[in-house]
Amino acid sequence: MSPKLFVLFILAAVGKRGSAARPVLKFSPNYNPIFSGEKMKMTCDSQPKETEYSWLFNNAIISKGDLYEIPSANIMQSGNYQCQTKDGSKSEMVALNVTEGQLILQTAPYIHEGDRLMLRCHHNPGMTGTMSIFYKNKAELRGWNDDALFTEPGITMNASGSYSCIKKLSWDSRSSQSTASATIKVKELFTVPVISMFPNPPKGGDKVSLKCQATVSTYKPKTELWYAFYKDGENIQIFSPANQCGIPSEKLKPSGKYSCAVTPKLSSVTKKSQAIYLKSSKAALTQNIVGLALYECILIMSFMFIFIT
Repeated sequence: MSPKLFVLFILAAVGKRGSAARPVLKFSPNYNPIFSGEKMKMTCDSQPKETEYSWLFNNAIISKGDLYEIPSANIMQSGNYQCQTKDGSKSEMVALNVTEGQLILQTAPYIHEGDRLMLRCHHNPGMTGTMSIFYKNKAELRGWNDDALFTEPGITMNASGSYSCIKKLSWDSRSSQSTASATIKVKELFTVPVISMFPNPPKGGDKVSLKCQATVSTYKPKTELWYAFYKDGENIQIFSPANQCGIPSEKLKPSGKYSCAVTPKLSSVTKKSQAIYLKSSKAALTQNIVGLALYECILIMSFMFIFIT
């Protein structure tokens, strides 16, 4: 193999590896925190799927296998967990908090825009719980109810905030009310898209290619994005998996503003790019002529000034 081909082969291999999605660690049940004595199962989702993973707790390997289970949690098992594939790729750290007490407000370990928000006002298994009430930033979300769950579908980034619940509890012929709280920071499901155009201005007879790019959250690498393109606010390509759009040269005039929008296939979240301006060949030529004329005028005035002085 020649040196040039060898270098190309290495670059291709590196590029392919760099494009691989990170594995994703998942909790079951999908709640955090949990009480001491409760169980937790962790699985690792990767592409391709493997039969054995390494499991890390606070950056130290603690186990190997296709899953990691905690049959009866204790406070010492609170910390950051990760799973790792054979090639060394690690998931994002996911925090587990094991606690004691009367009441906890449970949420999913990570929550994205477009998700269903689920809050669980969970009492200690050694007690009896009845009615509960939920708050966000001290404003009531739901009044007293026997259901310990509060759900809200299709949340936005505005769902971030401080949440709390109050629950009526009883144990050993005693009763009281207990309060639990949690802070939720909703993660971005994907970035605001960026539209690019090539070439701009177009060269004689060539079509223009538009490309729309957005990056999905590392916690949800399987999110499938769909793309749409617009000219002066009017749709020129409906939502589809294609993130590129070609515009034939005969449709390039007059000039206009082009933008794109992105939405996940199974979500209501939609984000739009900033618009970019396409200059037609004629407009670009006119601009060049005007610029050249202005330059010549400045040059003549400079010579006149020098001659007069």
